[in-house]
Amino acid sequence: MSDSIKAWREMQEEKLVSLQADEAIAKELKKAKMGKMKQLDEMASKLVPQIIHKIQSTVWAELSYSDLDLEGDDMNDAQDYVMTLVINKLIN
Repeated sequence: MSDSIKAWREMQEEKLVSLQADEAIAKELKKAKMGKMKQLDEMASKLVPQIIHKIQSTVWAELSYSDLDLEGDDMNDAQDYVMTLVINKLIN
């Protein structure tokens, strides 16, 4: 086999090894990214009750100080309605 063919084969083998290494690195990065995504999801799940509580108290305070004459079930219904509006506005 000529030297140029040997050199070409060696170069191709090096490329193959390099590609395999790149694929292994990519798999590890994806695994690490998925782990971080799971941690972020867990963090968000833990924050939900705290944020809902803050929204509830803020809405309750705003309704209490408003000119609206709300008591009992009307106040609860108004709070639920305003909370739904606020959350939808945050999403959009």
